[in-house]
Formats: sequence, structure tokens, C-alpha cells
Amino acid sequence: MKANVVAFESPIPKIYEILPPPWEDLGNVLAILFTGPCKLSEVDLTQIPFLVHCNHVMCALHWLKANHCDYANIEISTQNLESYSETELPVSI
Repeated sequence: MKANVVAFESPIPKIYEILPPPWEDLGNVLAILFTGPCKLSEVDLTQIPFLVHCNHVMCALHWLKANHCDYANIEISTQNLESYSETELPVSI
């Protein structure tokens, strides 16, 4: 599988004030689009690297808060992170 990433700036204030966003809001800031000759199978979906590993997200947020001036004033929401599933994709494909 090959992939490309396209990112667009999204000026949504609550995303920048509290991280991670609530699980139900991810569809507003993240989208995954696959193109190709066939639809992805259930096996394909289990092998793509879009699952959320909560401990990795928490470590990354603490590092950003400590080391990046744009993240110094964010609130890290443990409650939001606990709502994330480590077995379900965070957005629809």
C-alpha cells in the first residue's frame, strides 16, 4: 500500500486549546480517503496504521507542551483520550 498525505490549516480554536479533541469531533478535523481499483476489505482495514495508541498520543502531547512554544498553553484532556478506542478507526473511511 502506498500513501500520500495532504494537510490543510484548520482554524478551529477548541482544537488548539484542548488536546486531544473528543473522539466524536475527530471527523471534523481528520479525513481518510482511499482511492484505487477496489474497495478495502476488513483485512485491509486491520492492517492500516490509523489506529490510536493512547499512550503514544499522551507522550507526544506532553513532549509538545514541554518543547514547542505553540503548545505551551494547551490543556491535555485525559478524559478525551480515554474515550478513544484502540481497536476502531478514529474516523470513517
